[in-house]
Amino acid sequence: MKAIGALILALGREFVRDRTALFFTLAFPFIFMVIFGLLMQGLDRPRNFDIGLVVEDTSPAASGLANALRNVTVLKITEDGFDAEQDRLEEGDRDAVIVVPEGFGDTVAAGATATVRVFFDPSRQTTATIVLPILSQILDEIDRVRAGTPRGLVIEPVSVVASDLRVVDFVAPGVIAMSVMQLGVFSSINLVMRREKLILKRLGATPIRRETVIAGEVLFRLIITAVQAVLLVAMANLAFGVPIQGGFHELVAIVGLGALAFIGLGFAISSFAKTEEGMLPIAQLVSLPMMFLSGIFFPIDGLPGFLQPVVKVLPLTFLGDGIRQTMVGGFSINAMWVNYMALALWLAATFLVAVRLFKWE
Repeated sequence: MKAIGALILALGREFVRDRTALFFTLAFPFIFMVIFGLLMQGLDRPRNFDIGLVVEDTSPAASGLANALRNVTVLKITEDGFDAEQDRLEEGDRDAVIVVPEGFGDTVAAGATATVRVFFDPSRQTTATIVLPILSQILDEIDRVRAGTPRGLVIEPVSVVASDLRVVDFVAPGVIAMSVMQLGVFSSINLVMRREKLILKRLGATPIRRETVIAGEVLFRLIITAVQAVLLVAMANLAFGVPIQGGFHELVAIVGLGALAFIGLGFAISSFAKTEEGMLPIAQLVSLPMMFLSGIFFPIDGLPGFLQPVVKVLPLTFLGDGIRQTMVGGFSINAMWVNYMALALWLAATFLVAVRLFKWE
């Protein structure tokens, strides 16, 4: 028992000496609890919805319906014409576009059921599960006040993509993005291990430059990422029928750029860890919040307002959104050029930090 106690004491002293590992190991669960709690509170909190309104009919009935929608407090109505509102819906700036079609007033006057078209993006889960039911309830209430009986107005949902997306179509691109992120961030633990065991120090005594070492590490991890991504895409496509609508070359471009950005991020954070034990909690602190805040598995629309700016700069947000748009054709968060540009900026910034802070020992 005395030997075991002495060994435990020695391990404890070694652990305490590594202040990075000590801090992140003890602080990480509390930080994660705060982030997760804010996420859940944000999803429960009521929010307003950005709705485009297009009134194609000039009848009093259509005007009355439009005025009633404008007075609904949870709806933020804009009316810039169908083409402009449709473009903003596709860019992710609208939750839905309501169109009151021509002839609406004549249908109401004839006592028949009038249809209101609601354009939405099925790849945005919040719209399908929250916005459409809310709009249906609002129209029912407006109809009840107007005519005294419900169901004189009905919603005709219109998808802005070629076909309705399934849950697997939404989740599969997120799984691919997550795997690219984890491989890039966590693979740098091996770099810390080689530094800790003085392998890099011995390399530093040779004519090899630090840029050469980093380039070799990057290319190796890029090959592993490519193999992993190909296997996941093949499984998603062949086993679950998830399409690749944007073309394989576009998928290679967005995955490759995302992989380089996360490899650079892994190298950058490895510069702050002295041991493997210190690197692991740092990698977890970086990667796990991104899994919940980047929209790869959950919609980000319900997050608290103060978190939205953070969400919109996370590299996994751009990678997940880009892969989803390329594979299933859904319009999620950003235009594709924004995703490419943001990942390129992350790539440049992280590799600059990695090269500047690279240590042989």
